[in-house]
Amino acid sequence: MPCLFSTSPNLVDVGPRITVAVMVSSAFLKSLKDPEEIRKYDKQFSAVMLVDTGASCTMIDAAIAPFLGLTPHGTEKIITPSGLKDDCLTYDVDLIFSDHNIARRNLRVIESHLKQQQGIDGLIGRDILSNALLVYQGWANQYTLAF
Repeated sequence: MPCLFSTSPNLVDVGPRITVAVMVSSAFLKSLKDPEEIRKYDKQFSAVMLVDTGASCTMIDAAIAPFLGLTPHGTEKIITPSGLKDDCLTYDVDLIFSDHNIARRNLRVIESHLKQQQGIDGLIGRDILSNALLVYQGWANQYTLAF
């Protein structure tokens, strides 16, 4: 079971954050036949994401989709803790935990404005955490995420 281990100077204030590469979904890339089209989508966005047990699904900031050239696949209604209701675009992506050789492929994610509101590029939600072990050691400013 590969593990991601991180120490934060102040885990309580910033939360468990991890850098993840966001890429066009591998299923979409496999569907492409033209090498020029494949090269067009051959890029990644290095995203600082917050591990969020309160988020039912994984989210990405609105700036990531145009950077990668993603096409929305629909909308999802979200309700924030403050009670805000919003229809958000959904996309299919791959998430690569680069430093640890762990990938989660062909995930449906929801777009939101996280960077301007919270200073992060995304949320790792319970859709990913349901297949992981999260150990939060607040007293030591450390967390471990294992898949």
